[in-house]
Amino acid sequence: ETGFYTFRVSSDCPVEFWLDDMGAQAIRNVESGTPQINTALLYMEKGKRHHLRLWYTQNPQGVKNSQEMNHWNKDAASIKVEWAMPTSPEIIAGQLRPYADKLRNADCVVFVGGTDHNFDCEGRDRATMDFPAGQAELMRQIAAMNGKLITVLYHGSPFTTDWMKSPRAVVDAFFPGMEGGNAVADVIFGNYNPSGRLSFSWPKTLKESSQYAEATQDFNNVNYEDKIFVGYRWNDKTGVKPAFPFGFGLSYTSFEYSGLKAERQKDGTVKVTLKVKNTGNVAGKETVQLYVGQHNCRYERPKKELKDFKQVEIAAGKTAKVEFTLDHKAFEYWNPDLRQWIVDKDDFTIYLCKDASTVCLKKDIRLE
Repeated sequence: ETGFYTFRVSSDCPVEFWLDDMGAQAIRNVESGTPQINTALLYMEKGKRHHLRLWYTQNPQGVKNSQEMNHWNKDAASIKVEWAMPTSPEIIAGQLRPYADKLRNADCVVFVGGTDHNFDCEGRDRATMDFPAGQAELMRQIAAMNGKLITVLYHGSPFTTDWMKSPRAVVDAFFPGMEGGNAVADVIFGNYNPSGRLSFSWPKTLKESSQYAEATQDFNNVNYEDKIFVGYRWNDKTGVKPAFPFGFGLSYTSFEYSGLKAERQKDGTVKVTLKVKNTGNVAGKETVQLYVGQHNCRYERPKKELKDFKQVEIAAGKTAKVEFTLDHKAFEYWNPDLRQWIVDKDDFTIYLCKDASTVCLKKDIRLE
């Protein structure tokens, strides 16, 4: 069947497990003389021949634990490879059946899913942007039993989001490290008001990303032809809406922007001020993002570019004043003919945003 297969390698010696020509190992056990288990979620297509390779190093330590594996032989490699087929709705329903009453009667259900470092890692490309189908179906069936489903995501790169209609809330933890569990618990139980923001544009599908639309590939190279139109700049240029824009992030409160002013100063800088009000019931942090766009540049420039941002903590019902000082670097661009950074005499728009797609306030200013 086509889908994500789960592979697990147990060993007491260094092992590398490869699938096809991935560019890097899918699983890597590095210890000698110590039982270790690692897994990987790998995409395989029905009818396509896949090549699996297993490289191992003989273990000279002779440290064995018969409870961990069926056999341990001194100076010999002890390796076990297991795999699980892509799951089906019927299999998942059977697995959930013993827990159905607990799921229905729970105050809420916390589902922890996503990927791990064997799937999201350096050195190789993912074959697809699809979210693991088994997890998506599992969430769908759990949500049918208990509508108060919270999903906690562990991952390192974006994937499709059609499954997000199942949970009531999504906490994106990425790879939070060894204290991640405590941090996520604080967020879920309301001990901490989250304030994180996305550091990239999250496309709806692979085809709706600038890399897929603009890049080409030859034998040795991937040629990125999007040039300066990367991420949100490409979304602004093409009008393609991402699933989540650059700088996106929610919290347990809300904020309102007002009173934008942009004034030239005697030293040539531009002073930008605005008011941000916490309109919710709890204290929170807001990240105010400032973008600048030029009106009539003779060279192609993005509609707007992030030039500064500030995070402010505001108590419930209170208002904070936020200030920015923009020097010439906020308005300049690289002139390829003069081969230097320059600022044109032109009109510019200053945008104050919650994220790259949500403009709250804007003001035009002219530089002479």
